[in-house]
Amino acid sequence: MASSRGFTLIELIITITVMLILAVLAVVNLRSTQVNSRDNDRKSDVESIARRLDSLYKTGYPSTVALTQYTYPSQATVVDDTTSRQAIFSVLPAGTLVDPLSSSTSSIVKATSLNTGLLSAGATPVTPFPSSSYPYVYQPISTTGALCTTTALTCRSFNLYYWSESTPTTATVVKSIYR
Repeated sequence: MASSRGFTLIELIITITVMLILAVLAVVNLRSTQVNSRDNDRKSDVESIARRLDSLYKTGYPSTVALTQYTYPSQATVVDDTTSRQAIFSVLPAGTLVDPLSSSTSSIVKATSLNTGLLSAGATPVTPFPSSSYPYVYQPISTTGALCTTTALTCRSFNLYYWSESTPTTATVVKSIYR
């Protein structure tokens, strides 16, 4: 009877194959966990931004922001005016205005279109459509229902769209409480 001194080639191949399968499963699971985490961060950020805007709508703005109570900021105030943006969102945690994949100081961009009414299948609710390039899109709406682009307009509601890595072709929206 011959004694065995090691593993056969078949045993080694099977062991290595099982280890590779487990490693691939671990990497795939890690990737989906990271995507879900970033999506949850985006959702939390947008909800924080919306709550802050709703709070200021009801209570009034800091003295450095030229807005009155019961109005939302226009695109010019939130996106273009860095000083006003900082005053409005100063109470939010650092990084709230920045997408988890971005290194910029703010990931909020202004909407360039306003689609109203029922959307047909495949219609875009906002331009630019939220994507990795435009993760958060702010769409303030005036009392007339038009896009609120300047501080001269009275903004009475807003839509805040955000991009999701897990569903990149669908824009998720958070709407103002006061409409």
